[in-house]
Amino acid sequence: MIADKSLQELNENIVSRADGLILFLFFLIFLYYLFEIALNSRENLSGENELTPDSKPMGLNVFYAVGGMVGIILGANLVVKGSTSIALQLGMSETLVGLTIIAFGTSLPELITSITAALKKESEIAIGNIVGSNIFNILFILSISSVITPLTVEDKYLFDAIIMIIYTLILFFFSLTHHRVNRVEGIILSASYIGYVGYIILRN
Repeated sequence: MIADKSLQELNENIVSRADGLILFLFFLIFLYYLFEIALNSRENLSGENELTPDSKPMGLNVFYAVGGMVGIILGANLVVKGSTSIALQLGMSETLVGLTIIAFGTSLPELITSITAALKKESEIAIGNIVGSNIFNILFILSISSVITPLTVEDKYLFDAIIMIIYTLILFFFSLTHHRVNRVEGIILSASYIGYVGYIILRN
C-alpha cells in the first residue's frame, strides 16, 4: 500500500518541498544580484550631477509610498473577493476563476503602477515592475507555498505554463527591437491575451 502510494505521488505533477527550497535558493541568488546592481548604480550615480534632490521630506515620501501600496492591496483584495463570489455563484469553476479573476485582481497593483510609470515616462519602472513581480511570484511565493504544503499541478495547468513561457519569449524579442515595447507590440500582446482568456473560458 505504501509503495503504491509513493508510486502514485511520483506519477503526479507535484511541486514538492524540495522543489520549493530550490526555488527559494534561486530567489536568494536573485536578491543578491539585485543588491549588487543597486550598489553599483549608486556608486556610478554618486559622481554625476544629474540627480535632483526631492523637495519633499523623506518621511512624507515614505508615507505616500506605504499608503499607496496599502490602498492598492486593499483595493485588489476587494475586487478579488467580490468578483470571485459572483463568479462562483454563476457556476464558474475554481480553475477558471483562478486563471481569470484572481489573476487579474492580484495583478491590479502591477497594472496601476505600470500605467502610472508609463504616463510619467518612467519606462524602466514599468518594465521592472512587471518582470520583477513575476520573478517574485515564481521564486518566492511559489517556493514558500510549496514548502508549507506540496502543490499538486493539474495537467491542464502545464499548457498555461507553456503559454506563460511563450509570452515571456515574445516580450524578450519585442524588447530587443530598439530596446522598447511600442504601441503596436502592446496591442498584439493585449489582443493575444484576450484570445487566451476566451480559450480558457471555452476550455473550462
